[in-house]
Amino acid sequence: TTPAANTTKPAATVTSASGVAGTTKAPSLKSATFAVSPATQKVAKEETFTFAVTQQVDGAASSAQAGISFKKNLVEVVKIEPGAGWKVDSKALDAAVADANSSGELKVTLLANKDKGPATSGEATVLTVTMKGRTGKQGKSAIKLVTSEITGSDGTSPAVTAKDGEVIVGSAGGGSSLLLIVIGALAAVVVAGGGGAAFVMKRARAA
Repeated sequence: TTPAANTTKPAATVTSASGVAGTTKAPSLKSATFAVSPATQKVAKEETFTFAVTQQVDGAASSAQAGISFKKNLVEVVKIEPGAGWKVDSKALDAAVADANSSGELKVTLLANKDKGPATSGEATVLTVTMKGRTGKQGKSAIKLVTSEITGSDGTSPAVTAKDGEVIVGSAGGGSSLLLIVIGALAAVVVAGGGGAAFVMKRARAA
């Protein structure tokens, strides 16, 4: 008799979550969101603060770019670090910090770390940025994602949705010191103000 034909289908190739190791082809990137986290924060004048650029993607990535603008006269970049699964040459990081503090825009290009690979589901950190308020300055600055690009390991580059942030440095309502203004040499009224408030105090005359 003739042996029956083998109709068993070959096992499907399993793609790992990172799309980096042990795969024949990584999934395409169809969507991506970059966001500044936390979106808003308040810090004391001249204090150091940190925020992250996070990602939400639906596939494996090979590279990413982030461009962040800020008020260079209010805050300055102290340090930047790539997130887990990403890598950047240390000399390029130093150059990016120096350029950012001169131009008011931080520009970083990252490559996927082949040992780990950037996360492809949930929220993951692309870049961590440490800044500091400039000496004597206070106010509000947008932390704006002017550039946000990501490339899949198969060469796809989806449109990226960007969510910006902001930082408020120092007091937003002015000073809190008390100011006394004496009206006239023998004043009966003293006007007091400070911190955006003013009130009148009756002053008793000496007998």
